[in-house]
Amino acid sequence: MTATTTASFENTRHESARLGFGPEGCARVKIQRTYAGSLVGESQGELLVCPTADGMFGYVGIDHFTGTLDGRTGSFVYQHGEMHEQGSRRPFGFVVTGSGTGELAGLRGDLLISVSADGDHQVKLDYAFET
Repeated sequence: MTATTTASFENTRHESARLGFGPEGCARVKIQRTYAGSLVGESQGELLVCPTADGMFGYVGIDHFTGTLDGRTGSFVYQHGEMHEQGSRRPFGFVVTGSGTGELAGLRGDLLISVSADGDHQVKLDYAFET
């Protein structure tokens, strides 16, 4: 059985360091997030971000979440990314299989991050547990 949940989140820490490659200088970003809704807790992660001169960018990242998912407590790792080109977004993301701990052991799923025009961040998780 697959369930879908959504939650809002806020980026509470953002530290960036330039890397020595890429058209506009790619960066490594350390990030911390706080989640509210059916996903409650925090994550810490790292992103690799590469912008281009014409305002497009791509990124890949990995976060370690600790907290509760629909009332189940534990942690899990998720990978995510996006290609942003000429106003369109191509996001992707998923839970790293086998990374769940506590009551989140066996968690699998697809995860998408979205940002509204107002800058509000949201995560959508389609998930199930291995049996």
